[in-house]
Amino acid sequence: MLLGAALLLAAFNLKAARRAREPRAPAALRTRLPYLVEGEAILLVMILFTAATLSAQPPSVDQAAGDHATVGEVVEVFRPKLPSLHTPSVEIMRANRAEAAARGERSRDAYLWSNYSHNVAGLILLAMSLVALVGSVVRPGGGRHWPLGFVALAAVRLLARGGERGNLAFRDSAAVEDRRRGHPAPHRGAARAGAGCARVARAGAAGPGSLLPYVFPALGAAGAVLLLTHSHAAFQSKQSFLVQVTHTTMGALAALLVAGRWLELRLSPPAARLAGAAATVAMLMIALVLVFYREANLVIPPD
Repeated sequence: MLLGAALLLAAFNLKAARRAREPRAPAALRTRLPYLVEGEAILLVMILFTAATLSAQPPSVDQAAGDHATVGEVVEVFRPKLPSLHTPSVEIMRANRAEAAARGERSRDAYLWSNYSHNVAGLILLAMSLVALVGSVVRPGGGRHWPLGFVALAAVRLLARGGERGNLAFRDSAAVEDRRRGHPAPHRGAARAGAGCARVARAGAAGPGSLLPYVFPALGAAGAVLLLTHSHAAFQSKQSFLVQVTHTTMGALAALLVAGRWLELRLSPPAARLAGAAATVAMLMIALVLVFYREANLVIPPD
């Protein structure tokens, strides 16, 4: 997907470069071309990170028997499902916490909490995407405050991590415990990144030369790299792979979102609106992956 997007943009850039060399080429084309090359470069950097991750994964032949995911199992991961809006009680999570720590693995209730946090985050991101899409396509500029939804995303993430530990207190010890239990960096930084992204809510009102509009693509690029490069286990089981495949997909979509948002900021209309719409569609697809996320059904059998 990333390579196809990069090649498509490269073909467009090559055609534009040849037109820019013509004596009667519009001056706007010459000023727009460097920005298009920047968008292509963003995708190429993401491809390098992805290639490095793929080369670090063990070949399928080295996996244990029965640990090979089938096409049907991968399709099931992304199949549309109703979001999970119910969780075990905090008391149950507190009671299961000590038992899970003794076994060295998470309980089924912890996975149900994980499903809840992913699904609710997906619903919030879905609403943000629809507002942004309507604002960019139907009424340009009308949906510029959609990044305020990142505040709700940060709150949901904090509540979900606290509930999974059986403690809803907001404190820095949460990050310390995440590191001790080996949770990947994308999990630990999600709430902080969400709060930071909310700063771009008024980016459209920033003055000339302001760097505020670039906060979102910068954080998005960091998130895309983390999603594309992190791994749940050195030699992944089938269950771990079926969880990580959703993260890798979201990382690739985030790379497209970042490139689109970057071009939206650098180009002038109507090309900027087209790039913004493409970025919003990528964000909408990330939201759908989160809404259909079902970690517990893959890692442990249902009741």
